[in-house]
Amino acid sequence: MAPSKYITLISQEGFEFVMLRESAMVSPLIRRMLDPRSQFLEAQTGRCHFREIKYVCPSRRLRRPTPPLRRG
Repeated sequence: MAPSKYITLISQEGFEFVMLRESAMVSPLIRRMLDPRSQFLEAQTGRCHFREIKYVCPSRRLRRPTPPLRRG
């Protein structure tokens, strides 16, 4: 069976963040957790449990630049 398009990040407090697998794979840690060869449970379930998630925010490097507003 093909892996789901989405994964879930779960904080210690139980908050769940559902996001595109493609977006999460930017993180080397999450990429290793979800690698089927790793034999981690996360690779089978698509659910990554973390002791601490302070925030989930895309890196400034990864954001597309906002085009300038056109006047007129």
